[in-house]
Amino acid sequence: MLRSGYFQRLTRGVGQQEMSISTIVFDAYGTLIDTADGSVRATQTILRKHGCELNPTEVYARWKTYHQHIISTLSAFTSEDAIFVAGLSRLYQDYHIAGNPHEDVHIMLATLGIRKVFADTIPCLNCLRGRFELVIASNTDTRPFLADMQRNKVVVDKWFTSESLQAYKPHRAFYDRMVEELGKEPHEVVFIGDSLDADVMGPMDYGMKSIWLNSPFAQSISTILHFKLSIQRRCQA
Repeated sequence: MLRSGYFQRLTRGVGQQEMSISTIVFDAYGTLIDTADGSVRATQTILRKHGCELNPTEVYARWKTYHQHIISTLSAFTSEDAIFVAGLSRLYQDYHIAGNPHEDVHIMLATLGIRKVFADTIPCLNCLRGRFELVIASNTDTRPFLADMQRNKVVVDKWFTSESLQAYKPHRAFYDRMVEELGKEPHEVVFIGDSLDADVMGPMDYGMKSIWLNSPFAQSISTILHFKLSIQRRCQA
């Protein structure tokens, strides 16, 4: 992830938009909180339990793809725990693993709620604090999210999880309910995160400004306007 010096440029860039932006919404995992390789190691443990010599990085990548697909096709809200189980069930079918996904998923779930923040997270939040309303909005169940917040002493004005909003990004209901609870208009909010669909395109379609933290343009972006131009160039390339 291109993080080096990025939050410093981010705070300057957002500062230039203070007349229109009152609220900054951060994604949590992969943006403020480092997921590191915990998910891959959990996948490796599950595979070893069943004597599988598959590449855990590749298997987890497929599991994550299933996870995102399930979220995008939900007709009614379900917990992320249940989505992990459904994704693992598909993996077992793909790789012909005779395991119990309801039991084995706890190996993955045990890695949740013990994540660490990136080194620049707290300094960034402190720099923005008082100038903007600071919010975190994440696709996660509430319990592990709050555990990570408390362990890392992350303090924001408000937070939302998919469980608290009963919807997942990038479903419109997530942004609808978030903005309503914030009491803001979409143009007053900038959304920052590492997911192109959930943290950038979804909020932009809703009328919010967005910054893609994981963008290949990240080191040259200094304002939200520059970000929009970068996205346009990327789409035209």
